[in-house]
Amino acid sequence: LKTTVSDGHLSNMMLEVVRNQWAQTDYLRCPKFEDFGLKDDGAIALQKAMAIRPVYGLFLKGNFIGDEGLKALGSVLGEDKSLQIIDLSHNSIMDTGIAKLCAGLRQNRILIELKLHMNKITGEGTKILVKAIEGHPTLQKLDLHCNSLRDVGAIAYAHLLKTNKMIDHIKLSQNYIGDEGAKALFSAINRNPYITTVDLSRRSHLPY
Repeated sequence: LKTTVSDGHLSNMMLEVVRNQWAQTDYLRCPKFEDFGLKDDGAIALQKAMAIRPVYGLFLKGNFIGDEGLKALGSVLGEDKSLQIIDLSHNSIMDTGIAKLCAGLRQNRILIELKLHMNKITGEGTKILVKAIEGHPTLQKLDLHCNSLRDVGAIAYAHLLKTNKMIDHIKLSQNYIGDEGAKALFSAINRNPYITTVDLSRRSHLPY
């Protein structure tokens, strides 16, 4: 089974093949289902597959995953003991979806990298996410560029950087962050000697 599939449509039969191969294959450590149209049903099928064989990384860029699919993936994050990287970029995720994902994420204690760029997360969704990960013991990298965080989201992340000493890399470019949000982030950075990268480039660009 190839670990990278893209630009196709995942039928129910194919999902069954994925589940069967998942159970039989030792080397399927970082499967990539990019631009594959998984939607909610596909995400739920992957949840069931991961109950059979956990993976190290899961790359789901561009799959139109909605709230129910995010709820299923949140359950994976809450229960799985192996998943360290998850990419949910380009999925048009909104604040309601973040809330579903975070229901499980707040139980997670092993994730290292979370990619949520090119979605539709606002400042309110950011508050939900920050609350879920503020005490996370292993999370190091957050990518949220090209959302709609604005100053509200930036201030929420500033609070996160003051309290979480594990996160050392965060991308917030193209989020329409103004001077107030940028000032809050710079203040938090100055108080956190562990942070190495905060990307605020093109902060005035509104992606939607």
